Amino acid sequence: MRKTSIDNGNSQILREIIREREIALSLNKEPCILWVRVSTAKTEQDKSLLDQQALAQEYAEKNGFHVCYCWAVRETASKAKDRKSFQSLVAILNNDNVGITHVICKNRKRLNRNLDDRVVLDQLIRKGVTFHYFITGEKDHMSRTANDRLVRNILTAIDFYEPDHFADEMRAVYKHKAKMGIPPSTNQPFGYLYDSKQKNRVKHPDEQDVVQHLHDEFDTGNYTIAAFVRWANDRGFVGRKGAQWHKGSMDKFLKRPDYCGWFRFHGKEYQGHFESYISRERYLQRLARLGSRRNGLPEHRNHLLRKFVVCPRCGKIWTPELRHGAHRSGNYVYYRHSCKSHAKATYLREESLLRALTGAVDRYALRPDAAAAIQDLFAQDLNEEEKLIQSNQKRARARLGEALRKKQKLLDLLLEEVIDTNDFGIKNAELESLIRGAEADLERTRIPAVQVKQHITESISTLSDFSRIYREAKGKERIEAVRSVADAMIFDLVTGEARLRFREPFSFFYQERESPSEELGNVPYCAQERT
Repeated sequence: MRKTSIDNGNSQILREIIREREIALSLNKEPCILWVRVSTAKTEQDKSLLDQQALAQEYAEKNGFHVCYCWAVRETASKAKDRKSFQSLVAILNNDNVGITHVICKNRKRLNRNLDDRVVLDQLIRKGVTFHYFITGEKDHMSRTANDRLVRNILTAIDFYEPDHFADEMRAVYKHKAKMGIPPSTNQPFGYLYDSKQKNRVKHPDEQDVVQHLHDEFDTGNYTIAAFVRWANDRGFVGRKGAQWHKGSMDKFLKRPDYCGWFRFHGKEYQGHFESYISRERYLQRLARLGSRRNGLPEHRNHLLRKFVVCPRCGKIWTPELRHGAHRSGNYVYYRHSCKSHAKATYLREESLLRALTGAVDRYALRPDAAAAIQDLFAQDLNEEEKLIQSNQKRARARLGEALRKKQKLLDLLLEEVIDTNDFGIKNAELESLIRGAEADLERTRIPAVQVKQHITESISTLSDFSRIYREAKGKERIEAVRSVADAMIFDLVTGEARLRFREPFSFFYQERESPSEELGNVPYCAQERT
C-alpha cells in the first residue's frame, strides 16, 4: 500500500489501486481509499498529515478495510477546478473498473471545500459510495429516507456556516478592540512592538531613539520631504529592515497617526491607549504644513469648459491652459487643440468659446406651443402601447407559472427517485432557461405607459425652460445648466459652428436634421415621427 500520492497521472494510480483491490479481495476485506488533507501548502503541516493518515489507517484496520491508496494533499485552492487531487479521486470513484465504494477521511470539511464539491459527493453517494469520518465515526451513504438526506445537507450547510460565522465574530472582536483603544493588528509600525503581556503596543527599545529623533528634527520646519530624506540617509537613520528612506516611505512615516497615539482601522481613526511619540496638536500642525506644499502632480483647475469642447473632425477634446498676459498683466484661460487638419496647434480664448456656446443654446430654443404639440404626438402611441404591455404581461405570467409548476413536479420526481440525477439536470436546465426568458419578458413590460408619458412630459418641460434658465444664470451656473442636459459642445474650428451633444433622454428629442419643422420650429425628426 502506497502511503502518499504524487500526481503522475490517473492511469498509474488506477493500476496500483486495482492491484491492491485484488489483494483486499483475496484477504476477504473491503477495499477502501484514504483521503487526508491540510488547507495550507506550508511544510509545518506535515505532522498533521501524518497524524491524519495514522488515525485513518487505524480506523480502516479496526473496521475490516484494506487500504488500496492514500491521498495526502496540501491544498490551498477552494475552487472546484483548482482541486486537481480531488478531481482525481472523483475520477477513480466514477471508474467502473475500480469498484471501490469506501472512502475514509477526517470529516466532511476535509472533502468538500465549496458547494460544487457537495454536489459531486452527493452524486457519488447516489452511485453507492460511502464516506467514513474517523473522528466522529459517522458516515455518509446511500439512504432511501428523505430525513437522512435532509440531515446530511443540514450538516454540510453547518460546515460552511461555521468558518463564516467565526470570521464575523473575529471582525466584531477587532472592532471592539479598536473602540477600546487597542490596535487590532499585531503588525506594528516602525518604533513599536506588540507586548503579549500588556496585550497592547509599546515603544520598541531598539528603535524609539531613532524614531523620536526623526520626528523632532523634521518638526523644526527646516526641511522639505526630499531634503529630509537626504538628511536621514546621510546620518544612517535607516528603517526597520535596514533600507534607506525615499520620498514615499518618509511621507507615509510622517503622516501616520500612530505616532500621536491614534490609529486607523477600516478607514476610521481611533484614539489609542498606548504611549505616543508626539502630541496630537503637533501631528495636525505637521499635516497642515505638508498639505500646503505641492508634492507631485498639481490638481486640475476647475476651468468652465474643461472636458466639454470636442472637435468634430478628430474627436479630440480642447485642452484648457492658464496663460499670462504681457508683463504678467493677468491670467487668461486659453483652449488648445492640435487637429489632424491643421499643422500647428490652435489657441482660443475661453470667452470666444462661451460666445459659441450661447449661440448653440439659442439654436435649441423651443417655441411656446412646441411642448404641448410634441406631447400630443406621443399620446396616441402611448395609449396603444399600454394595451400591448398588458397583453404581454398576461402571456409572460402564464409562461412563468407553467414553468415553475413543471420545475416543482420535476423536483418531486427526483425526491421520490423516479428519475436519476442526470435526467433531472437536463430537464432542470431546460426549465431554468424557460423561467429566465419569461422573467425577462415580464421585466420588460413593467414600465407602464403612464410613467413613460410623465417622463416625456418632464423632459420636454426641462428643454422648454433650458434657454431661459441659461440666459438668467451667470458664469459657472450657466455651464452647470448646460452640462445637466448635454455632455459636450461640438465646435468646428473651420466653420465656427457649435452644437450640443445632448444626454439621455434629451438626445431622443434633439437629433440633427437639415431644416427645422415648419409647424413646430426646431423640433427633431424622431419626435415628429414618434420613433
